[in-house]
Amino acid sequence: MYYSRAQVARGRTVINIGVIILNILVLLNFPYDFFFENARRIEVLRGSIVNELFVIIVTFFYYRGNRLASWFMAFFLHAIGIRMILMLIMLVTGLLTRSGLMNLGDGILYILVPVILVIAACWLISRIQIYEDCIAYWIYQKENARK
Repeated sequence: MYYSRAQVARGRTVINIGVIILNILVLLNFPYDFFFENARRIEVLRGSIVNELFVIIVTFFYYRGNRLASWFMAFFLHAIGIRMILMLIMLVTGLLTRSGLMNLGDGILYILVPVILVIAACWLISRIQIYEDCIAYWIYQKENARK
């Protein structure tokens, strides 16, 4: 398939921003696990350290051009994107609940507001074509790895 250089460049930018966000979240996860009151057990800290090292090693090999690492990174970034959308929906729903606006209409807004936000997020993602740019970059990267 043919993709323009601008689309591949936008995809590379989105992927690199996603990798940076992923690494920041991973590095912030360890202090959270360490200082969280119920998580001072060694099993929780050991699992946290293993997960963080795995993500950091995958990131290193991704930038070195490893194909398996790029598959793992694609999985991580898709999971982060879905989680970020769900967190924003939960934040808006929580703010509306705290303000008392969700109780209007006998609670029907508890169903409608998340559905409307999911539809709006999907429409926004398709409208600004983030996903297509990322796919263009992954295909470009796969084609150049074969050369």
